[in-house]
This record gives sequence, structure tokens and C-alpha cells, in this order.
Amino acid sequence: SVSDFDDGKIDSRYGSGWRITTDTQMGGSSIAEMQIVQNGAGQSKGALEISGEIQEGFAYPWAGAFFIAGAQVAQSAIAQASANSMQPVDYRTLKELIFSVKGDGRSYSVMAFTAAQAGGIPPSISFKTTADWQEVRLPLAGFDGLDLSQVAGFSFNASAPVGQFRFAIDSVEIR
Repeated sequence: SVSDFDDGKIDSRYGSGWRITTDTQMGGSSIAEMQIVQNGAGQSKGALEISGEIQEGFAYPWAGAFFIAGAQVAQSAIAQASANSMQPVDYRTLKELIFSVKGDGRSYSVMAFTAAQAGGIPPSISFKTTADWQEVRLPLAGFDGLDLSQVAGFSFNASAPVGQFRFAIDSVEIR
């Protein structure tokens, strides 16, 4: 298990935890924040709520939360996670990313990053939210072109259309 958020902390059992990621690093103006909320999936104590606003100003706007799978090589003063400052993790023996989610009805996506990300848009898989908790299972092989031997992390994002968003994730696992 990566994170279940039941201890009231935004942390992970391995890797370097969770960070906010937005298009501001590419000149956009979208915003996001994350907090622990009560009543997680399956009557668990807590979940991670990610909320914010997608704003005009960048061709591919995004905002969300990024799980850093490896140890960070250098801590940057900037809160943005940079894929090339991370130790990659080898996920070749694992098959899927599993998590529970509920939200505002918008579609969201998970983006997968490699340690050697060379620009371009990372592979992603979309999922839709409802007001009730549901389990989402994404096959790692479904992240088109992802080098599973060099995974830096996964980002849970809102993207276009512009506007406010709010969703919560819980019971995040890669197995």
C-alpha cells in the first residue's frame, strides 16, 4: 500500500510522499491544495482531498497531487516536484495502480512520470468521479510508453475544462 491517510497525515509508506503539482511551472495559473478529510473509502478514518481551480493561460492546464515514488535526490526550495530530481522505482513486477475515489462528477486523470521524462505530455489514463466512493484499477501497461523500470511517480490531476474541482482519493496501492 502507498497511502491510506488514516493517520491524519499526508504521507506515503515509501517514496517521498505527496506534493501539489500545477501548470504554474509551465506558465499557467491553475491552483490546487490538498488536505486530509474524514470518512474515507470503506468507512476508513481518512482520505486525501484535492481541490482547486483550473484556469485559462496554458494550452494543457492541470492541477493536482503528485505521489513521488522514489527518494528525492535533492530537495528544491520550490514545492514543485521535478521528475529529474527523483530516484526512479522499478515497477516491472507490478501490474496495476489501484485507488478509491469520489468527487464532483468531473473526469480526472492519472499521469505517470519516468525519471528521464524528456518533455512532452506524460502518458495518462482518465477516470470519472461520482459522489460515492468507487474503486479504480488502472493497468500499468495502460500508460502508453511508460518505462516501468524508471517510474518517478504518479500525478492525480484535474485538467480542462476551466473551473473549480474537488475530489478525494484513498487506499492508493501499486501491486
